[in-house]
Amino acid sequence: MNDWPEFTIRSDAGEGSSWSRYASDPVFAALYTVGRRIELDYVVQRHRPKSFDGGAEHKIPIEIHVDENA
Repeated sequence: MNDWPEFTIRSDAGEGSSWSRYASDPVFAALYTVGRRIELDYVVQRHRPKSFDGGAEHKIPIEIHVDENA
């Protein structure tokens, strides 16, 4: 529905991935712009093979650091 704030990052190896954009203040939300370096710390949550989703994996962000210098 395109109503959830997301951003896309590209690794140094050229791999892209999309993540939810979290910000507790509009000033912080404005930092998510093209060209800023981002450090993303996350954990991988693996569900049991017999669970409702057949053992899917989900990447859960723990911390997102956005460089203030573009």
